[in-house]
Amino acid sequence: MSLLPLALGLAASISTYADGMFIMRFIGSRALVFGLTSGLVIGLALLDLLPQALESAADLYDPTTIASVLAAGMGLYLLLHRLPANGAVGRITLLLHSLMDGL
Repeated sequence: MSLLPLALGLAASISTYADGMFIMRFIGSRALVFGLTSGLVIGLALLDLLPQALESAADLYDPTTIASVLAAGMGLYLLLHRLPANGAVGRITLLLHSLMDGL
């Protein structure tokens, strides 16, 4: 069993953590940076990954089902982001997301 996928996942997580620490420490206007990165991530998901998902799952799922799952996932993420401990939850979910991207 190769450890390369785990190493890449951990590298992505560490990179995300380091970027977050940089922003928290050296940037005074965090809201502007967070808004920019959020827009970039949503744009990437909708303009790059969604067409790929629709194409690769065309014979398995209806495009309406895929779009509904996307909307439900976004709604769940926004709901989790509004919890009282949103800072910790947001950081943990981002680290887990980066780990899964690396895997």
